[in-house]
Amino acid sequence: AGRRDAQRRGRGGGKKSETEPEDSSAAGQEAVALQNPSALARSPVDGHVAVADEGARKIFRFSPDGLKLPDFDANLPFQVGFDPEGNLYYMDRKFLKDRDIDPREVKGDFPTVVMRPLAGGRIVMHEFLDGDWDQTAMAVMADGSVVIAQVWVADIENERGRLVVIPPGGGVPETMVELDLPQALYVDSDGALWVGEKSLDEGVGGRLLKV
Repeated sequence: AGRRDAQRRGRGGGKKSETEPEDSSAAGQEAVALQNPSALARSPVDGHVAVADEGARKIFRFSPDGLKLPDFDANLPFQVGFDPEGNLYYMDRKFLKDRDIDPREVKGDFPTVVMRPLAGGRIVMHEFLDGDWDQTAMAVMADGSVVIAQVWVADIENERGRLVVIPPGGGVPETMVELDLPQALYVDSDGALWVGEKSLDEGVGGRLLKV
């Protein structure tokens, strides 16, 4: 038995322990402690991943091999996306422009869609100031327009919702389609928009739609 054990030790150290971490180009880098990540998206240009973290009040970014890239300050970001050119978009629950105010001390929400172009800077595309509508999801289309899913919170029992679209570069949103309770949006590789709808009837009646 001793000889067999010695042979196994000589051949190996071959098999790694199940708890032993795999080698990675990100090894040795300080770990990033996400606090309340609510959405993520992958850049179609270089493959880096952006994470909207409401708790940290940042948009974190990571390279495809896990290396941390420079992050962006935000207030309470809860949606994030990219257009085909790699420009980053996010929606902030309490966008306060450049005022030094803690968003948790401000009563009421005024969600805002913000664009961070590759060239730098920041473009405010639209501020939603109507408190009767709750913004539940965001999707960036191929032309740079941004689709927002909304639910009318003043009459939620009647399942009233809609999709609105912000034109490329920003502006006043226009209603795209009336729906029930849209909760999730996804743009596929062909540029088609998919919508996940929720139902109030104990989980019965939800739908997946292609718009």
